[in-house]
Amino acid sequence: MEIGATTRTYRAASGIKLLTLFGAAAVLWLVRPDLPGEVARGVGSVPGFLRVPGLALSGPNAWYIFSAVAFVAFLYVHYIWTYRVELDGTQITFSRPGFRMARHDLRKLDRIEDGGPHGLRLYFEDGRKGDLMKQVRGMQDMINRLRAHLV
Repeated sequence: MEIGATTRTYRAASGIKLLTLFGAAAVLWLVRPDLPGEVARGVGSVPGFLRVPGLALSGPNAWYIFSAVAFVAFLYVHYIWTYRVELDGTQITFSRPGFRMARHDLRKLDRIEDGGPHGLRLYFEDGRKGDLMKQVRGMQDMINRLRAHLV
């Protein structure tokens, strides 16, 4: 894509990035299996620092399950931290889950629906749809630029 003077890039807001990072870390901390000797160090019946009894994974496959949960958490954090929407003239390009980018022609933008506090859904004349995250820096500018392309 040729970068010109009309290209605008909207990245995920810092607050949502930090919330995602610390939220994923907190969930991983709460569900991780107990470490050897951790119950003995706990206060009362709570194993480890800020751990909730019953939430930790247990059993012979606990660490395998934890590894899978940690991998999914990493993928989600990576998606949020690398999320971007690019408006380049009549084209929109935005991140999708799975490390993919979607590209649509804004001249075929039919309507924009507000998806509540978290997202926007774009509908195009050819029947395709696009979901955008609202938690981007310059959200109002992005929405105004999109509305300018409505048919």
